Amino acid sequence: MEDNLYIYVVYDHPKDFPDGFVIREWDGVIPKKIVFTSNDIDVIRGFLKMRGLVNIGRLNQDDPKILEVWM
Repeated sequence: MEDNLYIYVVYDHPKDFPDGFVIREWDGVIPKKIVFTSNDIDVIRGFLKMRGLVNIGRLNQDDPKILEVWM
Protein backbone atom coordinates (compact mmCIF):
# COMPACT_ATOMS: atom_id res chain seq x y z
CA MET A 1 0.00 0.00 0.00
CA GLU A 2 1.33 3.40 -1.00
CA ASP A 3 0.94 6.12 1.62
CA ASN A 4 2.53 9.06 -0.18
CA LEU A 5 0.59 12.31 -0.36
CA TYR A 6 0.73 13.77 -3.85
CA ILE A 7 -0.22 17.36 -4.50
CA TYR A 8 -0.45 19.08 -7.85
CA VAL A 9 0.79 22.64 -8.13
CA VAL A 10 -0.37 24.89 -10.98
CA TYR A 11 2.25 27.41 -12.07
CA ASP A 12 1.42 30.54 -14.05
CA HIS A 13 3.96 30.95 -16.87
CA PRO A 14 7.06 29.66 -15.01
CA LYS A 15 10.55 30.27 -16.38
CA ASP A 16 10.77 26.80 -17.95
CA PHE A 17 7.36 27.17 -19.66
CA PRO A 18 6.88 30.93 -20.18
CA ASP A 19 4.05 30.58 -22.71
CA GLY A 20 1.51 28.88 -20.46
CA PHE A 21 0.52 27.02 -17.34
CA VAL A 22 2.18 23.93 -15.86
CA ILE A 23 0.97 21.27 -13.44
CA ARG A 24 3.79 19.76 -11.38
CA GLU A 25 3.31 16.71 -9.19
CA TRP A 26 4.85 16.85 -5.72
CA ASP A 27 5.40 13.96 -3.32
CA GLY A 28 5.28 15.85 -0.03
CA VAL A 29 8.08 18.39 -0.40
CA ILE A 30 9.78 16.66 -3.35
CA PRO A 31 8.96 17.78 -6.91
CA LYS A 32 8.39 14.72 -9.10
CA LYS A 33 7.50 15.65 -12.67
CA ILE A 34 5.58 17.92 -14.98
CA VAL A 35 2.18 16.31 -15.45
CA PHE A 36 0.51 18.59 -17.99
CA THR A 37 0.94 21.93 -19.77
CA SER A 38 -1.50 24.23 -21.54
CA ASN A 39 -1.90 27.83 -22.60
CA ASP A 40 -5.47 27.79 -21.21
CA ILE A 41 -6.10 27.76 -17.45
CA ASP A 42 -9.58 26.26 -17.98
CA VAL A 43 -7.99 23.25 -19.71
CA ILE A 44 -5.58 22.88 -16.77
CA ARG A 45 -8.44 23.01 -14.24
CA GLY A 46 -10.55 20.59 -16.28
CA PHE A 47 -7.65 18.14 -16.41
CA LEU A 48 -7.35 18.20 -12.61
CA LYS A 49 -11.12 18.04 -11.98
CA MET A 50 -11.46 14.99 -14.23
CA ARG A 51 -9.01 13.22 -11.94
CA GLY A 52 -11.16 13.97 -8.89
CA LEU A 53 -8.78 16.53 -7.44
CA VAL A 54 -9.89 19.59 -5.44
CA ASN A 55 -8.44 23.10 -5.59
CA ILE A 56 -7.20 24.10 -2.13
CA GLY A 57 -5.92 27.52 -3.23
CA ARG A 58 -2.48 28.76 -2.32
CA LEU A 59 -0.66 30.29 0.62
CA ASN A 60 0.20 33.98 0.70
CA GLN A 61 3.89 33.10 1.13
CA ASP A 62 3.95 30.83 -1.95
CA ASP A 63 6.11 31.78 -4.91
CA PRO A 64 4.19 34.29 -7.09
CA LYS A 65 4.31 31.81 -9.99
CA ILE A 66 2.16 29.35 -8.00
CA LEU A 67 -1.42 29.95 -9.04
CA GLU A 68 -3.12 27.18 -7.04
CA VAL A 69 -2.64 23.79 -5.41
CA TRP A 70 -4.80 20.69 -5.93
CA MET A 71 -5.19 17.52 -3.88
